[in-house]
Amino acid sequence: MTQKFGIQFKKGGEVMFGGSIKKAIQDLIIPEFQFIKGELKRLDEKMDLMEKRLDEKMGLMEKRLDEKIDSVRNEMNSVEKRLEEKITSGLARMDDKIVVIDRKVDALDRKIDLAINIHERLASLEAKVAMGAGR
Repeated sequence: MTQKFGIQFKKGGEVMFGGSIKKAIQDLIIPEFQFIKGELKRLDEKMDLMEKRLDEKMGLMEKRLDEKIDSVRNEMNSVEKRLEEKITSGLARMDDKIVVIDRKVDALDRKIDLAINIHERLASLEAKVAMGAGR
């Protein structure tokens, strides 16, 4: 068995620490571990706070986005309503114009029928006059 700096080295690779190493670990390393443990706890609390703030900000952003979406939806509904009104008004005007055109076409049909009738009578009279003149 060999001993160096309070560490005993036995045959077979077994290592034993003496009192001074144990005291050094207690005096130096354990306080550092406790400090690190405290820092980790503080960082964990800080991360929890940041997560809470992030959740709040995300909630506010979500609310604002919902409000903007609702605003756009309302505007689209308004545009759709105005467009429907214009289309309906335009169709009504077209229907009115079609009625006027139908009336004009009907009047032209009557005039054409009258012209054809007059033409046929005139042709018939001309034929009678030609037959009477040819006698």
